[in-house]
Amino acid sequence: MKAQPLDLDRECGQEVLDVRPGPTAGARWVRGDDGEGRRAARGAGEAMWGNHTALLVDVGGARFLADAGIGDGFLEPLQLRAGGHVQDGLTYRLERLGPGTWRFHDAPGGSIAFYDFRLRPRDIADFTARSHELSTVPDSTYVAKLIAARRVDGRNFMLALRTLRELGAGSAAPEPIRDIGRFADVLANRFPVPLDDLTPDGGARLSRRAGEQHDLWQARSA
Repeated sequence: MKAQPLDLDRECGQEVLDVRPGPTAGARWVRGDDGEGRRAARGAGEAMWGNHTALLVDVGGARFLADAGIGDGFLEPLQLRAGGHVQDGLTYRLERLGPGTWRFHDAPGGSIAFYDFRLRPRDIADFTARSHELSTVPDSTYVAKLIAARRVDGRNFMLALRTLRELGAGSAAPEPIRDIGRFADVLANRFPVPLDDLTPDGGARLSRRAGEQHDLWQARSA
């Protein structure tokens, strides 16, 4: 079943949700409904609630999960019902875990496996401390890892450090990017990330920094 678009000309309500991420290619948790979400490393469990936000939107008598925080995730809101949801040939799935708690399953080959979210509304101020932590702590993914993601014509692309991946069934093999020219070309044209505001050697410095992050990330994961 295709996702039903929201009619933004009609009055609707939205809430922030509490989200907890599950294992992934890197593992992350999320929570939504103007609510709270969490991203988690493997085994982090309850401590990961609140490290991501998603929205639960009520419109026309139906409820939808909206989440713009997954780079290769769904673009159109998913109606809150158990089962599969197809967008551009990719199948996402919602599972009811219990009263007030649901699980979102990413499409096969996606950057995450799943995340849990609770329907209890949260205030955006509840995320202030975790947001500051994720944007400043040295081992946070958002600090230690260059990531760019884009979905085009049903194909999901992700640049993580200096590796370009196409996600999903039948996708091409990951491409390690070692050449500075190719690195700049991928950022500018695949995603696109404008590079014209960098200094003449800005692209080269960004590539070197991504390489340093890659080496550090591998060392931490060993």
